[in-house]
Amino acid sequence: MAQGVKSIHFWSYGPTYASTENYWSDLKSEYAGIAKLNRSLEETEEVLYPAKTAADPVAVLYSVSHDIWNNRKQAVFTERRLLWHGLRHLNIQPDFLREEDVEAGSLEKYKALYITDWNISRRASAAIDAWIKKGGVVYLSAGAATRDEYNEIYLPGYSRKVWDPDAAGELNHQDSTYNERTTLQRISPKTNARVRIGTLDFEIPVIGVRASLNNQFESFATFKDGTSAGKVVPYGLGRIVAVGFMPMLAYGKLANFEPKTLSEVWQSEPREILKQPVSIANITPLASSDVPVVETNLLTGPKGDAIVLINYTYKPIESLTISIKTNRRVSEAVSVEGSRIKILGQSDGTLRLKLPLEWTDIITLKFNDSGRANRVDE
Repeated sequence: MAQGVKSIHFWSYGPTYASTENYWSDLKSEYAGIAKLNRSLEETEEVLYPAKTAADPVAVLYSVSHDIWNNRKQAVFTERRLLWHGLRHLNIQPDFLREEDVEAGSLEKYKALYITDWNISRRASAAIDAWIKKGGVVYLSAGAATRDEYNEIYLPGYSRKVWDPDAAGELNHQDSTYNERTTLQRISPKTNARVRIGTLDFEIPVIGVRASLNNQFESFATFKDGTSAGKVVPYGLGRIVAVGFMPMLAYGKLANFEPKTLSEVWQSEPREILKQPVSIANITPLASSDVPVVETNLLTGPKGDAIVLINYTYKPIESLTISIKTNRRVSEAVSVEGSRIKILGQSDGTLRLKLPLEWTDIITLKFNDSGRANRVDE
């Protein structure tokens, strides 16, 4: 629901071995969750169904060229997946862009772009290069943008600015399936990187791939051998944030996933690396919460707005404050879980709400654009 899904298929007929592991027809405990979801949708669908997901001016590149040439090298796939989680844990609602989207000029409405893929088409790279020079902020993880769609070594201008000339040929991939709940936890780090951002100073394990940066510009991170592991580089009117490792693989490993329980605890340090492009681009999320790793998903529509909350702390939160960027005056705020919502106020284009949160909730907002915001007292 948080990502705008409008159709759900609970039943897929076929042999058990060819389906998912969650056989709800054979597992009675699944019924309660499905029933709860259906009741929640029934109560919120007037607002939720016509609503569309809001997006911050942040994009993640999804390169099919990379998938074609590297389908047996799983590190980047998991890095990209955990990158999504990391951005959501920072309250950022990003869009995915294909190479074709970038080639067609879709980057123009974004301020920050995250790239994990090694292979990018030359036309897409040219569009990215021009976009950065005009003021965009790009993030590159280990080996990103070092080969083209034909798997030839190719470093576009923005990539040459940060990587060692031989970086593409030196990438050494640790073979693994990189499953967050199983194999990722068993991978031994190649080395560590020391990161200094502002007043923060921490070490992070280097897993999957290590890439060599050039010796230009000052580094905010260094590998154990003293070589550069991360830097922020000016490029035209824009900036390049490059790291010679995969911070989100470390994010997953440090969370200590368990195979059969939801007990992972997301550590904040890897998110600080991910936060840099957002901060440099001066991006304020459309929707945010004051508790880390609570996803705050905003959907907007003609019948009102919806906020889908997902609590990845896995612990009840007695008091959660959420902030929504809107100039419309709210007349009603309702929790599908029945939680009491207090409208703290609305000023400078920001609506602030306070409520308790257990695991998930859907908040529907209705507006009275001609009146003042109502206040619901606890």
